[in-house]
Amino acid sequence: AASRVQAAPVPAEMRSTAFTVTVNGQTVDVAHAAASYEFVSFDVTGPADIAITAAEPGFWDKGVDIQPWRLGLRPTREGQTIRFRLAAPAKLSISRPGDFLNHAHMLFLFAGTPPPLPRDPAIHAWQPGVYHQSLNPKSGETLYLAPGSYFFGSLNLWKVENVKILGRGTIVYD
Repeated sequence: AASRVQAAPVPAEMRSTAFTVTVNGQTVDVAHAAASYEFVSFDVTGPADIAITAAEPGFWDKGVDIQPWRLGLRPTREGQTIRFRLAAPAKLSISRPGDFLNHAHMLFLFAGTPPPLPRDPAIHAWQPGVYHQSLNPKSGETLYLAPGSYFFGSLNLWKVENVKILGRGTIVYD
């Protein structure tokens, strides 16, 4: 069976135009994380063909670094687009050789497997969506932040113990 790609949309206020990313031919939203950092997150059930197009002309002219290097990913380049294949889920950082620290323009790629949904009714589950609120769990609580859930607020863990935060939602300190 063909591998399936699941990606949640990125809210407009976080969407990036620095890169266009496709996974197995399906466009996946890119999020702006900070200064010159972007990220893309999706789940895939098998191998994935990745294409990343940079908006900036000549962006890849000096080459591409994909880390971790132990994965041996060597992309091909066609103009503004690089392509490579992922055999399995991975967390990657993609940059240009010589880019580092605050001068780096990086794309972080998080390719995961679909997470199991929590079935325990005691778990406070947050579904995909945009939330303009802070999270203030109490001692002993477990929160599940589904992929595609975006929180504009904060996570406050003050004078609590045994708190668990599960899932792959995004918290943007606001």
